[in-house]
Parts: sequence; C-alpha cells; structure tokens
Amino acid sequence: MVDFADPANPTVRKPVNLPGQLVAVTHGGEVLYTTGYHWDEQGQTDWVQFLDALAYDGVEASLVTSQRLGDGWTGQIVTVADQLILGRYDAAKQSSRLETWGLTPQGALLQFGLAESPGYLSQLARVDELLLVNGGQTVTVWDATNPATLKRVGQTASDGCVYLTLDSGVARQGATLWLPLGDYGVLDLPLTP
Repeated sequence: MVDFADPANPTVRKPVNLPGQLVAVTHGGEVLYTTGYHWDEQGQTDWVQFLDALAYDGVEASLVTSQRLGDGWTGQIVTVADQLILGRYDAAKQSSRLETWGLTPQGALLQFGLAESPGYLSQLARVDELLLVNGGQTVTVWDATNPATLKRVGQTASDGCVYLTLDSGVARQGATLWLPLGDYGVLDLPLTP
C-alpha cells in the first residue's frame, strides 16, 4: 500500500487487516467501512452481515462500531459526503429502502434518512450529486445534495433486456441524465429541477 498524502514523497505502508470487505471510505480516508460476517471464539456465525466502521490513522484500523444489517440488505452502499446510503429490499412493499446512515461524533452509526424506490434494488450508483437506483425495469434518480432528505428528480422504465451501467452515466443537473446502453445507444432520462 502506498500513501500519497505527500505526492512528492510517497510512503510505502504495510497492508492493514480489515474485518471484512472494504465498501466505503469517508472523512478524508480516516473512516473505513467494511461488510462481512462476525465470528465467535468457537468459529461460529449466524450468517448475518454486519457493517463495521473503523478508524484509520494510516498505520492501523481500529473498530469503532458495528451495525447488524439483517434481512433485506442488497449489498449496495454508496457514499455521499461523509454519509452512507444503504440499499435494502422490503419484500412486503416490493420496493427498496434507501437508508442514509452517518457516524456520530460519539462513534455510533445512526440512521437519519429514509426514502423508498420502486422494485428490487439491483444497482445503486452515484453520479455527481445524483443517486441512481436500478429497480429491475425502472431507473429512479434522486437528488442527493442533502443525503438525509433524498428528493426524487426522475424515473423511467427501461425497455427490453439491457444492462445499464449506472456509474457511467453523465448528468446535467436539473435537466437530463444520459445512461449508456452498450450496443443499443443511450437512455435519455429527463430530470426535474
């Protein structure tokens, strides 16, 4: 691992052990987030995923707090500013929940925002200040300027069987979002200001 804090004099550092898969970094690289199972002293787990927040000082990563993710978590996490947006499927409503979480100054993970998006969440991405949600045949676009109060600014159904790469989208805020469709061209999605 190479630390480029001083680009003229990069520092080689030893790799850091993490308790799961690295999924997000916030607070200028000082907070790392991982997901994974927790194991007890006997090597047993209940097969439920946890979100772990770790303080990172450039040398070591120390556990700050953990949050049990539980049922419905789709494995989708996006960062906006220093907050996390987690995707969770609600089978009863057949829609996806977009939960905004943040780390408090006391070191606790706190959910402080919630929005619902139609369909099963298959992909979550951020393009500039927009949050894009692929819910099967529906793409929903949210203004993520204020992650605690996501505001829907666009939605469209994608025709046919095409795979959208949401993170390759290009947006003109308040006007249009263009999503590449590979050999099939571009999906043009109008946005409300």
